[in-house]
Amino acid sequence: MLSVLSSYSVSQHELSKSRINVYFHFRVLKRLKFTKFVKNTNYLLFKSLFKTIFMKNQIELLTGKVIGCAIEVHRNLGPGLLESVYQICLTEELAMAGIQARTQVPIPINYKGQQLDKEFVADFLIEDMLVVEIKAVEIILPVHEVQLVTYLKLAEKNIGLLINFNVPVLTAGIRRKVHDLQEN
Repeated sequence: MLSVLSSYSVSQHELSKSRINVYFHFRVLKRLKFTKFVKNTNYLLFKSLFKTIFMKNQIELLTGKVIGCAIEVHRNLGPGLLESVYQICLTEELAMAGIQARTQVPIPINYKGQQLDKEFVADFLIEDMLVVEIKAVEIILPVHEVQLVTYLKLAEKNIGLLINFNVPVLTAGIRRKVHDLQEN
């Protein structure tokens, strides 16, 4: 498996360079499908690995764009406003960047296989991949981080961002959380 990967130089580093590189490797994968390699079970492993790396690359690009939009909002407004103001402005900034974002997304609660009448509400669901929870508090408490992880778990998403706008430099107020769906 490793010799196949090294001979076609498909690595996470190369895939993160650009979308053109991803397209090139996709074409290599298609060509491999029609060779003797298709008879080997390693093809399925290679294809699965390729999809995993591609999705990870897409999520990394998306989180970077969302953080960039949040920084732009913070640069224009600064700290000290209400969460609702930041939410409206971030919604506008995401739309200007061409990023599909839903706000105030209901997340149903399932308890022992039964859906309850109560639901949580996430601030943003971006491109149906990324949950974003925003805050305007003095400090991010552990309960805020647990809240995001709970939303990830209930929404069956892997990646979430917790963004606190009430800080002098926004990068100090960003937390990224990963929830592994495999562990359930």
